[in-house]
Amino acid sequence: MTDTLTLAGDGSTTVATEELLVDAARLGATQAKVEEVLTRIRQLLALDAGCRAEPGSVESLGEALHQLQAFGDEVARARAGLVLAAESYGLAERTVTALWGAGAHLAAWAAGRALPFLVVPAALSMVPLALLGLLVSGALGVAPARLPALLAAWIHANPGLLNSPAFVRLVRGTVTSGDEFAAGLLRVPAAVALPAGRSVGAEQGAAAIAALAVLAAAAGNTALRETPQRVHSAAEPRPVRPPRGVGELAARVPSSAPGSPQIRLERYGGAAGPRWVVYLAGTADFGPTPTREPFDLTANVLATADGQAASERAVRDALTAAGADPHDPLLVVGHSQGGLVAGRLAEAGDLTVTAYVNLGGPLGAVSADGVPGLSIEHSEDIVPALGGAAAAPAELLTVNRPVLDGADATAPLFAAHELERYRETARLIDGSEEARLVEFERIVRDFAGSAPGTETLWRSERLPRPGG
Repeated sequence: MTDTLTLAGDGSTTVATEELLVDAARLGATQAKVEEVLTRIRQLLALDAGCRAEPGSVESLGEALHQLQAFGDEVARARAGLVLAAESYGLAERTVTALWGAGAHLAAWAAGRALPFLVVPAALSMVPLALLGLLVSGALGVAPARLPALLAAWIHANPGLLNSPAFVRLVRGTVTSGDEFAAGLLRVPAAVALPAGRSVGAEQGAAAIAALAVLAAAAGNTALRETPQRVHSAAEPRPVRPPRGVGELAARVPSSAPGSPQIRLERYGGAAGPRWVVYLAGTADFGPTPTREPFDLTANVLATADGQAASERAVRDALTAAGADPHDPLLVVGHSQGGLVAGRLAEAGDLTVTAYVNLGGPLGAVSADGVPGLSIEHSEDIVPALGGAAAAPAELLTVNRPVLDGADATAPLFAAHELERYRETARLIDGSEEARLVEFERIVRDFAGSAPGTETLWRSERLPRPGG
């Protein structure tokens, strides 16, 4: 685990650690101060030249000017070196990402192209694998049907692979390459398929999954099929002090414990009217078939595919029930699926979202242009990668942090996705001196003001689908 924050986005081409950017800013401030003093010394020398000044004083000022100029040059060179390092880091990051993406797209196209020729050999190859499975199950003394469960248990007991940054990159590239696979399957030439694929957004990968859900529904399957939902108040209103930074925002995000409120609203008033801070929980149910929980896998898929998921509808209904107007300013914060919904609300345009914060949600398909956003992602967290890779809007600042020790193979599966770990990273942001993070902290403080507000909690539950 490390406290190092790596920043990218918000209109900058650099990718660099927070410490490097802060040092560059400090050197820039020092350089400006040196120039200010140099200007003053030059003015004094010009004044001395027009009057009878002591020779020693003129020589002293001249020597001071010379030494300060040399110091200023050193500061300028050091700052230029740091800026160059940040730009080089950014170029390397973009190059590696582009190469990784190109490789994933080409591999997906090739897999789609080869699939028809591999079906029969693959089926034949399953025969010895099936026999091997029977032998293994016989040797272990377990039924063959239990082997998948044993494999899942092994993965849970040995989560190092799924917790690795390399696996996260692989997942991101795979999600983004669904259209290339389809093009290869349809025998579209690579020269046409690959450039066309680059123009397709990351949400198409999830849209393909949503299309599978539609096909399943047509066949009578209820997996990944949306349902109506109903939201209700879960607690009496109570006073609350305004949040003072990103760390406090993260601390107030609801947990995803089953049966608990998923939505927290804070209303702050003023002469200009009410302002709302919206906190959203993460996914509570990972089953493919919807039950009672709207913050579930079905909503995840639909929200990633740019559909209005039950979780987003729940937030809108809670705001309406609390008395919010579409013109009231909103600051939306969410963990996991809640972060994805925050991005979708900012993107929609029918609400007045002033800013949004994502804690580990899959934002790859979201493009909330014109809205300041902060996305916190952990290097070993697979969930942000499930949104694929796409060009982020200029206003989105992404902060990345590794939170698992590389040699620690005992960390639980999805440990990097835990809400408490994201709260730790948010607290580090509160203490940062990096200019873009300081500016976002200012947005948070100015939004809520200094006067106490009112907190309400809301819970949403799915309703039976009409007609069963």
